[in-house]
Amino acid sequence: MRFALFLIMLAIALAADAALMPALALGGATPSMVAVLVTFVVVLAARDSAWFAAVLAGAALDLAAPLPFDGRTIIVIGPWALGFAFGAQVLLTLRGMLVRRNPLTIAASTFVFLMAASLVWCAVWSIRAWLPDSLPPWAGESVLRAFAERSRWALWTAALALPLGWLLLRTVRAWSFPGVAGRTLR
Repeated sequence: MRFALFLIMLAIALAADAALMPALALGGATPSMVAVLVTFVVVLAARDSAWFAAVLAGAALDLAAPLPFDGRTIIVIGPWALGFAFGAQVLLTLRGMLVRRNPLTIAASTFVFLMAASLVWCAVWSIRAWLPDSLPPWAGESVLRAFAERSRWALWTAALALPLGWLLLRTVRAWSFPGVAGRTLR
């Protein structure tokens, strides 16, 4: 896999998530191009490359999303990085059963990936809330409500993953994934 291409696409996806995706928000759920990109890489890349890409993208999301706390903002690196690592592991486990070069696979895999990542994200913030003077990002609501909101986010991102997955699959030769460089898409 070409990491330079991944870094460029990650930067574009982070910028699009911050600038363009709020326009597509539906019911408070804003889709994530970063999640679609990571799912695409995890489904097609070698295992080590997929892990690295998932953790790197999760850490980038953690850095890009500071949280308000006591009148200031804090950055906690870890919840999305760990969540994306777990989501990648789930997809890597299921990858042998997937038709890898299908946009529907990218969409369904994005939903599974984000549900697994959201589960870890909620768990990390719940455990962190046990610390004194620490609040989870969902403030007064319960963790189940936060997970339900993340489920809507995963569903809306999976819907966006259908056209984005189709576009990404058209670029598969440029990525130099192992075992797919010589084939053509139909």
